Amino acid sequence: MNWVELLDTLAGLDAEDAAGRGNLMGAGLLALREFGVDEGRLQHVAAGWAHRLPPAPPPAAWPAGDAWAGRFGQRGAWPVYRALFTDWIEHEGATDVLAQVLPQLWPGCGAAGLQALVRAASAVRTGHRGEVADALAWWACRWLALPAAAPLSGRAAAPVEDPVVLLRKLRATGSTARRFDQRLRAVAAEGAAARAAARLVVDERTPARLAAAAAVACAGSGAHPVAQWLVSATHAVRVLARFVDEPGRAWQAYAPVFLHAAVAAGWRAQAPAPRDAARREPTPAWDEIVAAACALDDPLALICIESCRAEERDLALAGQTLWRAAAAQVLAAATVPAALRARATR
Repeated sequence: MNWVELLDTLAGLDAEDAAGRGNLMGAGLLALREFGVDEGRLQHVAAGWAHRLPPAPPPAAWPAGDAWAGRFGQRGAWPVYRALFTDWIEHEGATDVLAQVLPQLWPGCGAAGLQALVRAASAVRTGHRGEVADALAWWACRWLALPAAAPLSGRAAAPVEDPVVLLRKLRATGSTARRFDQRLRAVAAEGAAARAAARLVVDERTPARLAAAAAVACAGSGAHPVAQWLVSATHAVRVLARFVDEPGRAWQAYAPVFLHAAVAAGWRAQAPAPRDAARREPTPAWDEIVAAACALDDPLALICIESCRAEERDLALAGQTLWRAAAAQVLAAATVPAALRARATR
């Protein structure tokens, strides 16, 4: 089974399970492929992961004449959105479709607690039309826009360039919701994160600042799951922003979601200062990290490690330890539980 055939099998699986865990098989397999894993191993991993998701619902045609954005946020609309994007991509190609739909999808990039954003970017990188259609459909039907903050005045409105400065002043949400998208809504309802987001300067240096903040959180928190999502989602925005005329709009939409997600995860209590996260030595080399990652059975960990390596490359920061430190923490967090489980079965 070749790469295309392997991705074809994902069409038989639903976008997420009952707990909201998304179909990130394609993204996890892409990470393994980037790490140099052969097709036999990829097929074995995919077969094991496929049992974690229910079958996809029956196909359903998009109602003729309906505006394509008219069902944003309707979870039950995934089958019809699949049909819509499949036909759209078939006629116009993925690149043209992305240029048309991403500007309207950006404001809802909190979809499925950042999972849909990550899947969309990975789908684009696979080059598989069906996976792109399914990923965009999931983003559309789980579209989540956070309310904008009211304009601030006085000292409270002073602009801030570094997101870490704002995050250190925000309290973690009191929400105990199990689903992360529900926590995002709870943070939005509290209002403090939205007011902080209104102060954040979003310019050409924002992508690097957000990437660094995510890596710091990941390296300094023992690879908290949401810190891993922030790393992966920030890289995903960088990938997808290349397909639109105004990439700045992507970062303007994503930056507030980043702050809300960090607060929802209790980021302030987790993250050290950047210099502390980068000082954790010795930090393994990438070859060592990648070799160990190839044995992992955790899609999120694989996606995050591959995103760390890509962010370091894209930001031209080779030689710095921050992203390798973050990747090493992800590797350790994914490996230790597996070792504990193995010990418990002896």
